[in-house]
Order: sequence, then C-alpha cells, then structure tokens
Amino acid sequence: PVPQVPVEAKYSSLKIHLFEKSCTSCHRAGGQDPDLTKLSEIRDEIDDIEEQLDFGTMPPQGPTPTQEVLDAFRD
Repeated sequence: PVPQVPVEAKYSSLKIHLFEKSCTSCHRAGGQDPDLTKLSEIRDEIDDIEEQLDFGTMPPQGPTPTQEVLDAFRD
C-alpha cells in the first residue's frame, strides 16, 4: 500500500505547482472570491472548484488537478 500523505503536505506542493500558477493571480485576498491562497477556503469551496473545472470555466489557463487531488481536500 502507498502511504498516505497529509493533506497539508500535499497542499504545500499544490500551492506552488497548481494554485499559484492557475488560480491565485485572481483568487486571493482583495481579488475574486474565493481566496484560494488559504487551505480552509479550498476545503470549503472544493465542490464548486470541481464543478468549475468540469465545466471548463476555470482555470482559464494552466494545469488542472486530478480527481485524486480534489478528493484530498474533502473532509
């Protein structure tokens, strides 16, 4: 079995490789809601984030997360 990596550890990597490249230029404090610089906001909004990804409306550019990555943010 593959060892489980804590969500916080995954988030540290994702923050750099996904959210900072594709999301936080707009979705940050003082920008558009939700503020995707915060893990708590991502967890609260994960269903809507997934819906926007499925519809192809977000992100307008750059990498999209896999289903496994999205599931890591669910409680």
